[in-house]
Amino acid sequence: MGIPDKAEQEKPVKKLKLMNAEIDHAYVARSIFRHRANPRAGTSFTDLLDPLYWDNVKDRFRVSYIDGHEQFKNKGQIVEIYPEDELYYAEVLVKQLPDGNISIKKISFVSLEQDNIRVGTDDFKIDFKGNKKNCIVRKIDGEIIQDNFNTPHDAQKALEKYLKEIRG
Repeated sequence: MGIPDKAEQEKPVKKLKLMNAEIDHAYVARSIFRHRANPRAGTSFTDLLDPLYWDNVKDRFRVSYIDGHEQFKNKGQIVEIYPEDELYYAEVLVKQLPDGNISIKKISFVSLEQDNIRVGTDDFKIDFKGNKKNCIVRKIDGEIIQDNFNTPHDAQKALEKYLKEIRG
């Protein structure tokens, strides 16, 4: 048991090689699918991490079975999330659990809000109103002053212009 001689120390390390059974066409072997979700405006990212939020659509994430065997290993499925109000973009991994419920894990989250933008003023606010998109709304009576802006940023710029016009 002494010190190994130089010949033993210099033995080549056997490198592993990819085997035929370990490679296949991606569309055949795909076990992680991607989905897209567009939650209603005002849905926070925290809301999305609650399994109850996904209750109406959880069957989309079930594991497929053929002849009583799992067709795909349940590695989960990725959901790309881009809400109507465009305040963030996120990706989550949704995995069906053995009891039929689902687990949601955050992959990524990017805030699309611009930190330096003040949304609204003391008298006006920017609201997302479905098919009217982002709107300038007077707070005192809820009247929509202007609508159909693609982003809150666009609505804020229009509000600033509107305030300059009415204040002179």
